[in-house]
Amino acid sequence: MKIFERITKRYALQNYYLRRNFYWPDTLPEILDYWQQHNDLPFLYGVDNWPYDVMCERQRRKGVYASQYLIPDRTARQMAALAVRYFDNDSRVVGAANLNLLLQQALNPSGPSLNRGGYTYR
Repeated sequence: MKIFERITKRYALQNYYLRRNFYWPDTLPEILDYWQQHNDLPFLYGVDNWPYDVMCERQRRKGVYASQYLIPDRTARQMAALAVRYFDNDSRVVGAANLNLLLQQALNPSGPSLNRGGYTYR
């Protein structure tokens, strides 16, 4: 776990990556480390879905354009790695991290079922 000093002047998420100092948290795992240390986010954000927005905003600031946001396989692997790192075995849901499967289910809810990891998905 990386150690971070408390950030006294916090910016909104949209400005965080624009004004971020080099020693502030950058990646999602670093932001989670900061959150565990200080019980607060390094930026101002009022909604519960901050991990997704952090990933999008970071990619946007790094020069990734809208058509390239969140490649599903890579995002699923990163979310699974975060689940392994930050949750115990009893509260971890690995099947939900497979974003390709979730997208497929959303597009075709009455489609064929799929057995994966001991769970049946429809």
